[in-house]
Amino acid sequence: MSEKRAAEAVGQVREQHVELIELFYDLIYVYAISRMTLLIEEPEHGVIAPPRSTAT
Repeated sequence: MSEKRAAEAVGQVREQHVELIELFYDLIYVYAISRMTLLIEEPEHGVIAPPRSTAT
């Protein structure tokens, strides 16, 4: 790409439509990362403990 076309491309903003399914998967991804962060936030004695079961 020539320098002139590259400079023109930088100044242009292209609109793209986002599907709801894409937003849904983004939400799932963010939730999974937040849950993993909670697991490794405070290791016990240098070891990441397995998740505790909430079933009784």
